[in-house]
Amino acid sequence: MVCVGCGQKQGGDVSLADATATLDQAVSYAQAHDLIGLGTMADDLSMTLRIWGTSGEWTTLPTNPPTVVDSYSMPASDKLGGRILVLEGIDRLGDPYHTEFLVYWYDGELTVTNVIYWAGYGIGGH
Repeated sequence: MVCVGCGQKQGGDVSLADATATLDQAVSYAQAHDLIGLGTMADDLSMTLRIWGTSGEWTTLPTNPPTVVDSYSMPASDKLGGRILVLEGIDRLGDPYHTEFLVYWYDGELTVTNVIYWAGYGIGGH
């Protein structure tokens, strides 16, 4: 798991529009094979690189963007709050994935947990 809750939350709730735009940027970086771009969006670069490596790097990158099947706000109670987009799709090898893509404010920037959206990771407890 990545470091959810490290640092300070800033900016309050994340709108569906902001979360979707953030996902669109992640998809754009991924389709361009821009690992540096994806890394700039991630909350934990070393974990992102590890997940990217263990999930097959670019060989499993889906040819189609993920489908957002659900979206909900994650209140900032004991963890960092934000918006979770529940994503589903089929990776390049034909395997389905289901990922919880958390977008939250950190140091005035929208930041992502599970930016390697095709790896199939969830958010603890959800």
